[in-house]
Amino acid sequence: MRGTFVPRHVHHAFKSGRYTPVRLSKLFVPTVPADALAAGDTLESVRRLLRGGYVRQSASGTYSYLPIGMRMLKKVTHIIEEEMNAVDASQVEMPQLLSPALWHKTGRFEAMGHELYRLKDRRGSDMILAPTHEEEVTKLVGMEIESAKSLPVRVYQIGRKFRDEPRPRAGLLRTKEFLMKDLYSFDLSVQEAQATYEEVRQAYGRVFERIFHWDHISEPTWMQANADSGAMGGTFSHEFHVLDPAGEDTLLACDDCTYASNVECAVSHDSIQHDRDVQAGDTCHACGSGQLHEHRAIEVGHTFLLGTRYSEALGYGVVPPQQQNREPLQMGCYGIGVTRILGALAQRAAREFDLQQVPDGKRRAGFVWPNELAPFHALVLPSTPRHMEAAQRLCLQLDQGLSLDGEACQIPLWDVALDDRTDKSLGSRLFDADLLGSPWVFVLGKHFEKERKVEVRRVGHPVQYITY
Repeated sequence: MRGTFVPRHVHHAFKSGRYTPVRLSKLFVPTVPADALAAGDTLESVRRLLRGGYVRQSASGTYSYLPIGMRMLKKVTHIIEEEMNAVDASQVEMPQLLSPALWHKTGRFEAMGHELYRLKDRRGSDMILAPTHEEEVTKLVGMEIESAKSLPVRVYQIGRKFRDEPRPRAGLLRTKEFLMKDLYSFDLSVQEAQATYEEVRQAYGRVFERIFHWDHISEPTWMQANADSGAMGGTFSHEFHVLDPAGEDTLLACDDCTYASNVECAVSHDSIQHDRDVQAGDTCHACGSGQLHEHRAIEVGHTFLLGTRYSEALGYGVVPPQQQNREPLQMGCYGIGVTRILGALAQRAAREFDLQQVPDGKRRAGFVWPNELAPFHALVLPSTPRHMEAAQRLCLQLDQGLSLDGEACQIPLWDVALDDRTDKSLGSRLFDADLLGSPWVFVLGKHFEKERKVEVRRVGHPVQYITY
C-alpha cells in the first residue's frame, strides 16, 4: 500500500479536523482493571462491560451508558428503526410520566402491583412512571381516528420504561429502568389485525437476524417461541429469545420443524396423550415426528395480538363501512428490549472471545461483537508517537478502501477508532482493544518499526501483515 494515492482534499479535510477518525484520547472511555471492580454481579459479561467502559452502575437496577455503550445502542436502534419504518410504522414519543386514570379503567393499575412506580405531584395528584404505553397510545390514536378510512395506524417509539423489579440482577438483563422499542397497531377487523401482526412478526425476525449475526457462527443464535399473553391480555403472543446458558427462560423446540414454545405454555404429543406436563424428549405435537429439546434463553422481544382488550375498556372505536354500530379498534403491541439486547449481545460476545483464545495459559478478557454492532468497525493502534502520522494515513486509507488478500475493506472514518493514547503501554492498549471488540484491528508495532509491516487482527483469521 506504500505510495497509495489519497486525494488532496481528503488530506486537507483530515488536517482541519472535519474528516477524522475517533481519537480514543478524546473519548470518555474509563477502563478499569479486573481487580478494581467491586464484588457484585457474577456475570462475566457484565464485569467486562464495566471494565471496558461501556456502562457504569448508578444504583441497584439502574445504569449510565458511556460513549462506546451509546454507540452500540444507537446502532441497535438504527436497525430497529429501519425495519419498523419498512412496515409503515410512524415514530412518536409519548410521556413517561402518566396519569393513572386510564390504568384504573383497564384494571392494570391494580394488576401491576408493586412493579408499578407510583408517585404524587405537589398538588397531591397520583402519577405513575410508564412501564408500557398501551393505555396512553389507545387514547392518543383513538381520539384522532375519525372513520374507518383512517385505518390502519401503526406507531412506535423508543424510550425509557420503568418497573420496580424486586430483585434486579444479571446486569442489563433485569433492571428497574430500561430502553425499549414499543410498536402499537390499530386495525378495523380481526383479519386485518392478524395480517398486521404477521407482518410485524416477520419484521422482528429480520431485526434479530441482523442484530444477532456473527459471520463465523453458523448455528442459530436466537429463536422465536409461542408464549402466554399474561397480564397484557389478547388472543396470542410470541416471544423472541437469544439462546444463552445464563438465560432465565426455558424453551422447548422441535428438532424436525419450526415449533418452539416457552415451557410455561408448551404442549407435546405425549403431554396431551398422557395428561401430564410437557418435557424434553417428548414428541412434537406440531409435526408428530420430531423430538422437543430444552434451551435456556434470554427474552429480548415480545409481540401480542391484543384484540379489543384496551380499545373496548377505554371506549375507542369506529363505525365500519355499511354498518351503524361502533366497533372497538383491533390492536396489537410489539416490544423489543433495547438495553436488554446489549446485555444479551455481551453474553454471546464474551463467550465467543473466550472460544477464540489460544490455550497458552494467558487468560484475557474481551468481546467478539457482530460486525454491524461493534462500537468501532476498525481500530488503528500505533505503538509509539513516531507511528502516529502513518496511523492517520491508514485511517484515511480505510475510508477510501484497501484490499487485503483480495478482500475489499472499506470502513467510513466515523466507524474507525485511532488509539492515540501513546502515554499508555502497548500491552495495556491491546488489553483495551480486546474489550473494545472491533472486527478489524491494525497494529503498528515492532514489525512496522523494522519492516514497515502493519499487523492485521481479525476474528477467525490468522494474523496478517501488510506492507504500508
